[in-house]
Amino acid sequence: MSGIRRPQIPPSHQTDTAARLDAMWRRLSDRLFARVPFLSGVMLDVATTGTDPTVVTHGLGRTPSGWIVCDHTSSADAQSLQRTAWDTKSLSLLASAADDATWKVWVF
Repeated sequence: MSGIRRPQIPPSHQTDTAARLDAMWRRLSDRLFARVPFLSGVMLDVATTGTDPTVVTHGLGRTPSGWIVCDHTSSADAQSLQRTAWDTKSLSLLASAADDATWKVWVF
């Protein structure tokens, strides 16, 4: 999972207090991710060719609730990429520009 990662406690420092703090961090992060879906997303590298839809696997294990273009190499603007479909496994994107491009897309 991308996003916020819990601190790792080295085995040499694992005490009862450290174990309790670790458990507390897990409960807190689980609640945070459940309430803010944007934090539990993945960054995808998407290559589009012409104006054919591109299907990519997102690996979230659920239907995404949104996506954001973070970067692209296209001469077109970020709004030229459109979602045509998505489900629990994949996301289908369509670029309206005819040129080949690569996109960085945050899917959450």
